[in-house]
Amino acid sequence: MGFIFESEIVAIMNTVRARTIGEEDGVQLKKLLAADIHPALKSYFKAEVEKFLQQERTKEVRSGRFPYGLPEVKGLQRQIDLSLVHQYEFDSQEFESLLDESVHFQFNYLCRPRWTLQEFLFENRRTVTVGEILRKLKYCVEYRYLAEVFKRYVSEKGLAEIGYEEFRSLIGKIDNAVVSRHSSRELARMLKPLVEFLEMGIPETRISESGPVLPINAAVVFFEDKKMEEIKKRLEAERDANHVNEVSISDLARLIRHAKGEKEPAEDTADRRPAMVIPDPVMPEAGNFDGEPGKGGKSDNPAAAGRSQKPPLAAVIPAGKKPPKRSDIEDIYSLFSLKEQKLFVRKLFRKDEVEFRNALDRLNPLLTWKDASLVLDEVFSANGVNPFSKDAIVFTDKVFGRYAVIEQPGK
Repeated sequence: MGFIFESEIVAIMNTVRARTIGEEDGVQLKKLLAADIHPALKSYFKAEVEKFLQQERTKEVRSGRFPYGLPEVKGLQRQIDLSLVHQYEFDSQEFESLLDESVHFQFNYLCRPRWTLQEFLFENRRTVTVGEILRKLKYCVEYRYLAEVFKRYVSEKGLAEIGYEEFRSLIGKIDNAVVSRHSSRELARMLKPLVEFLEMGIPETRISESGPVLPINAAVVFFEDKKMEEIKKRLEAERDANHVNEVSISDLARLIRHAKGEKEPAEDTADRRPAMVIPDPVMPEAGNFDGEPGKGGKSDNPAAAGRSQKPPLAAVIPAGKKPPKRSDIEDIYSLFSLKEQKLFVRKLFRKDEVEFRNALDRLNPLLTWKDASLVLDEVFSANGVNPFSKDAIVFTDKVFGRYAVIEQPGK
């Protein structure tokens, strides 16, 4: 599909190149992570470096005489690894190769996530380990609901590996469950990550009266990937009959309403949310994808497959109180303004926006402050943050406030 949007891809690559390596012979990852480029590209470069480091680790010979498994040793190792990853330097040839790969991959993933995930994760294999899939999901920072529900699914099933057909069926059911719960405007908003990818990568992106635009062909591919034929056909008709080549989010919502036969709303206010604060689609419970009810007695914390399960939520909720549900808790991204996000990325995450998003993604599905506080301890330790510093306290208070209302006595 890349050749269809080659002009957009080339323009994005030129912008990223200018904002990072420029005319230099090499560039460190920490400079890439601090640059004004899309977080999806940062995640790709960082995931590649983490893969390189893991490959180096497999070559190490370690004696059983030293207690490498101690928590304090592991904590120090994580800090060392994080520093090594940030200091990694790409030469110009390696940078150009990864730039080409990352821009094509992210454009494909943003346009047609189901197809891209399937091909990227399996690479013509019939079965892949869950561990490898979880590692590869680090390359994908958008459409978080796909990764989160997948993690819950394999945790509840206790899977160590998954087959091609099972994964394709699962991703299809997740996507279908999500899109079926959303209005035309919300469906249109699902393309906002692609609009932002184009907008951030190409400063000359044209702005219409309705806001930034994207190629209508990209929207056609997106809804084809979602198996929403009526919307796809409506967009194709608009393109072919009315010669529409670009579309804004609000115009896209209008076309989707027409495709679904819905009435025009009384007022369609423009979306004014900050670019990074994109609300997640409503996520179904992982246990419902194979026709089974959600399994009781298991935590919704998306722990890796093979780990021991935590006690049921009911066991840690005071008597007389109902266990919290995901819908009771505010999406964690909505807690932070764009200014606050930039502040915490700089002060707590070493200017690493991907690490910041990874931390929020770990916290987002947790249902209790007890679980969230444990993750915060790990995050602060891994990033060498003093948990009693001013910025760390403000960050902690923000996260704590997410649970304060539902965990108050009598609530």
